[in-house]
Amino acid sequence: MCQGPKCTANGAGLIIRDMEDLAFGVACVEASGCMGQCSKGPNGMYSEKSGAKGRITNKLNKYSKLTDMLNDVIQGYSLNDLQSRVHRVKFAIRREDNAEVRQQAIEETLTSFDESQRKTHPELVAQMLCLRSREKLKADPPGAFADLREALTLHPDWPWAFVTLAQVLDSLHMPRGALASMQKAIEIGTGVDKQALSRGIVRLERKAADSKGPDVPPPGIEMDIKYVADKALADTESGKKDKKEKKEEDKTATNGGATKEMKSKAKSKGKSKAKKAKAENSEVEASAAVPEGPKEPKEPKEPKEPKEKKEPKEPKEPKEPKEPKEPKEPKEPKEPKEKKEKPPEPKEPEEKPVKDAEKPVKDAALAVKKAVEGMKDMVHGKSNHPSKEKRPKKEKKAKKKKPKQSESGEYQEWQLRASEAANHDCLRMTFACKGKAPKTFESSIWHIDLAAPLGEDGEEIQRSYTPLSNAEQYKKGVLELLIKVYPKGKMSSHLGRMKPGDSMLVSRPVATVEPEEYAQGAIMIAGGSAVVVALQVIQALMPIISQSFHLYLCNRKQEDVLLTEEFEALLQEFPNFHMTNCLSQDKVPEKPPGKAQWFSGRLSPEMLKEAPRDLKVMISGPDSLCKMAALSFIDMGKQEDDIACLDVDLEDVLRPEEGQTDLARLRSMHLAEPQPELRDVPRARIKEAKSQIISIDSLLPPAPPKPEPSFFSSLFFMRSCACKSSDALSDDSRDDAPLRR
Repeated sequence: MCQGPKCTANGAGLIIRDMEDLAFGVACVEASGCMGQCSKGPNGMYSEKSGAKGRITNKLNKYSKLTDMLNDVIQGYSLNDLQSRVHRVKFAIRREDNAEVRQQAIEETLTSFDESQRKTHPELVAQMLCLRSREKLKADPPGAFADLREALTLHPDWPWAFVTLAQVLDSLHMPRGALASMQKAIEIGTGVDKQALSRGIVRLERKAADSKGPDVPPPGIEMDIKYVADKALADTESGKKDKKEKKEEDKTATNGGATKEMKSKAKSKGKSKAKKAKAENSEVEASAAVPEGPKEPKEPKEPKEPKEKKEPKEPKEPKEPKEPKEPKEPKEPKEPKEKKEKPPEPKEPEEKPVKDAEKPVKDAALAVKKAVEGMKDMVHGKSNHPSKEKRPKKEKKAKKKKPKQSESGEYQEWQLRASEAANHDCLRMTFACKGKAPKTFESSIWHIDLAAPLGEDGEEIQRSYTPLSNAEQYKKGVLELLIKVYPKGKMSSHLGRMKPGDSMLVSRPVATVEPEEYAQGAIMIAGGSAVVVALQVIQALMPIISQSFHLYLCNRKQEDVLLTEEFEALLQEFPNFHMTNCLSQDKVPEKPPGKAQWFSGRLSPEMLKEAPRDLKVMISGPDSLCKMAALSFIDMGKQEDDIACLDVDLEDVLRPEEGQTDLARLRSMHLAEPQPELRDVPRARIKEAKSQIISIDSLLPPAPPKPEPSFFSSLFFMRSCACKSSDALSDDSRDDAPLRR
């Protein structure tokens, strides 16, 4: 399940919880990064193996679409009546804004389970207990902890339960237990965003480092969860000792490895010396095999001297290879050895007259020596090859580590360098990357994601922003953002409180749309801070479009209009670029600057009709603006595939009633008396069986017994019965209508 910021903005964080519950015991649900289809999210992908590519399903924002996806990819997938109703209730609870309504629905669902249902479906009870613990997190942390204890006994090794347990223990000032719970969730790994949890672990590690000694459970809390209790209640000093012992073991291991390497090098040197000695003996034998024996006794006279006896092996061999070493460059590393042996060289002038007298003999010996040296080169060449092969192996290991670092480093820390007001509610902020900024861009129309722990329970929140700076500046480690601060916005208000020197987690560049899809041209509607999106889109598309580009920029007042100079430069450069400024709460300026047109009032469908109808549409801005524009284009005959809402799901705009779930209606369902299960019956026959059960005779009350009628009375009775049956059919058909719907 995609957990990118665009998908999370459309509810992907809740969708992964729903999918994990629905796929319990059938499939493994994992969190994924951006799948490259941000405008169609929330997205999910099914594959046979973890991490492999598979088929992507878009628009997973409704309960029916989740079940349809599971039916399509998993053969024989089915839910009984109890499972389907409980899952629907959980789906509605997670999206209910009223806390009291959520708590009442949870209590009613938990009390509706009987003993047999708790035994057959313990995972359903555990999931409801986890929901209740999150509701009690702030008001009753001990009660939340008790619910999680019971949930983990019913559904052990459930990562999301450990994540919730970490939040509960953190609220109880038990950072070591919270850290252990979070580590356990990452260790299991299914159904959670490991990257987000790893960033949460960093924060918990800081808290654990600041605390002295083990966690102290508050009264009323029994730490009997083994994995968490062992780490939360352990003494810190013993842990430090264990770390020191591990470090010492690592050092001894490294020293042992170093000694082994030294021994291997010494052995290799000894082998090389032995080879040299053998080669020298072979050379001596070769020279001895040459005819003209009377000249041989002159050579042993020279070693008779005491100084030459000590140096018969070394000087004789280096002197002879001096001549072949000059043309052969690979033997240059052996030259330092020859330099050390230079002191015996001044004693050799006595041999010069001998060499001059024995030229024919020496020529033959040199020929033999050259052949031997050629064999040496071949041997050395073979011995060097394996060492050369070992080096690339090390490089391959380094290459394998690099992708792991990039996966864990999807977000990097960027430091705020400067922040200045662009107008009354917008800030122009400049960030600098603390490390090396990524240099890969999937598209020229891109955005970045910001992450910070700003949730109610310390959860991480992600928001997408289109940079004002270009790609080249980003590669150099400079990022400039134009932020509109909303009083109730969690991320924007946090950015507004930041000061120079503060850090923010920034993601790598993410593709927004593909420019090739709008090569003909486009109509774009942007409102508020989406002016930055419009600027980037126009800069990327204008050099490649064949027809025209029409921009409708919507703001409230003149002071809200930003980046007028940048747009005016584009209007001057590209004649096929047209721009209209719409002011909903202000008048048009008396002397409008530049080529842009101005309009006082809200954007209307009549204005949109003036643009070419064969161009695709992009919409970005507040929800109300996106809905109005999308419905206007649909009324004008635009296809859904030709409209891209960059901030809102288009299906929610066109069919909002499908996404709404009536929690009150689900609460009225009797969970304690489920209908008979039809697990073994195929899905196609389930509908037929249900349609056979619903009949007129079953809905009508039983008729009282009547005496046997006479011949005439039976005729009148049949006629009256026919009339009644028609009335009953009409009434029952009305009552049956909602059941069929």
